[in-house]
Amino acid sequence: MRGMGSVYKRGPVYWIRYNHRGRKYRESGKSPERAVAVVLLKQRLADLHQGRVSGPDEERVTFEELTADYLQERAVRGADPNGLKWSKARVKNLGAIFAGTRAVDITPARIREYAAARLADGTGRLSEGGKPDDEMGVHHSRSSLHG
Repeated sequence: MRGMGSVYKRGPVYWIRYNHRGRKYRESGKSPERAVAVVLLKQRLADLHQGRVSGPDEERVTFEELTADYLQERAVRGADPNGLKWSKARVKNLGAIFAGTRAVDITPARIREYAAARLADGTGRLSEGGKPDDEMGVHHSRSSLHG
């Protein structure tokens, strides 16, 4: 681990520290066991190596914060009123399942569960002919998760 970060004791609890892109990170291991902090440090470093955002600040981001940023970005980029209305409807659909959820907990498995629930209860979009077009309704809402 030398040069990648370190584990140190602060009071009865072990902490980790590491650097990434010029920023210093320090985080409590929340345990008096050094091994717990070492595992946390390895996880943070692995996340950084794989390009995943990680850390206590990032782990606190909620679905509501993501969707507020998404809608604001759509408005700032000049989305027409109908497009913005469409985006708000997608967010509302997604909120039925993901409201109050931390962003890191919105996993591919949870997204598949969402899609299955939408298809099962028939709340997918209707096609122009008035027939259920569930696959497209689910697809459009899911695509909102990917920005």
